[in-house]
Amino acid sequence: MSAPRVWRKKLTLKILQVINNLQPAGAEVLLSLVAPAVKNRGVDIEVATLYKYPHRHLRDTLAQSGVVIHSLDASFRYDLRILWALKKLVDRGGYDVVHAHLFPAMYWTAFARPKSGKLIATEHNIFNRRIRSAFFLPIERFIYGRYDAIVCVSRDVLTALSRHLPAFRSRMCIIYNGIRLERYREAKPVGKSSLGIPEAAPVCGMVARFQKQKDHKTVIDAAMLVPGLHVVFAGQGELEQEMRKYAYAKGMDTRIHFLGYRSDVPSLLKICDVYVQSSYYEGFGIAAAEAMACGVPVIVSDVGGLNEIVQDKRSGLLFKCADPRDLAEKINLVLHDGSVSAALRSGGQNRALDFSLENTVNELLSLYNS
Repeated sequence: MSAPRVWRKKLTLKILQVINNLQPAGAEVLLSLVAPAVKNRGVDIEVATLYKYPHRHLRDTLAQSGVVIHSLDASFRYDLRILWALKKLVDRGGYDVVHAHLFPAMYWTAFARPKSGKLIATEHNIFNRRIRSAFFLPIERFIYGRYDAIVCVSRDVLTALSRHLPAFRSRMCIIYNGIRLERYREAKPVGKSSLGIPEAAPVCGMVARFQKQKDHKTVIDAAMLVPGLHVVFAGQGELEQEMRKYAYAKGMDTRIHFLGYRSDVPSLLKICDVYVQSSYYEGFGIAAAEAMACGVPVIVSDVGGLNEIVQDKRSGLLFKCADPRDLAEKINLVLHDGSVSAALRSGGQNRALDFSLENTVNELLSLYNS
């Protein structure tokens, strides 16, 4: 079941979005886009974070758009004071809808139900360790049972969630993550020389946190098989230093560029000849959709959440998950076959139209109103 794409009625609802923090990651970036867009439609929307995060970019983005941010200032995710502070905020705020994202925000919010409002949760990933655990499954059933609606960011997420929680299938709907298409279409490329890349060198990009899920290692191994290819990694995470050491050990430290957090991702994507997402699993590969919007040929691992974005060979290519040789073959195909590259650029941009921020906001507003 997919929420309708058309929204006509101007809402007078008051919405609270609850999330762990505002680190520069997928769900948090999405919220930083959606909340201002919903506010611009005349809806009263606020954001609550459970605990602080030192990076202020997304917080500043929301504040500048006029979205009120409530920080519960918890010292860690299991601080019991979160429940008291969140319940106090929800009861005093008079919210019609409280919308939670990610664990443990979903857990705390389940117990802070508004007196007369509704609860909504968004499931952002296809893989959930708790829901697959015999110990946690009864707890998960209780938590999800507290929510009136459950948004799944892709068909694959809905399929996986309903397999484990079939009793709540009727409460689930699909709303794709959205991106500001014009930001990616109109971006100007950064200078390759500013990144230490020769102007004539082919470039492969990947935007992802350094986590095991994202499998940066396969990209490094594939780059070793593509002569002259430079790879730019944008993102931070606990495995960054390990991947730096791995690239050095493989003699790839001059061709693998670790750029950390970047606020100019669209401009960075514009210098890429190919974009790769090598994840073991995804809920929704928003970075791949952003690359498509930029007109960059996209290659993604053939896993749920990514193969749904790349529907056919016209919008992107699939490679066997964790197989650097297959990935290298696909990269070489894009780099050396102009007709393939051109077709992927055009097809990817057309596919990106399905993931516009406007569509996401329309569907969310329809859900809130229902």
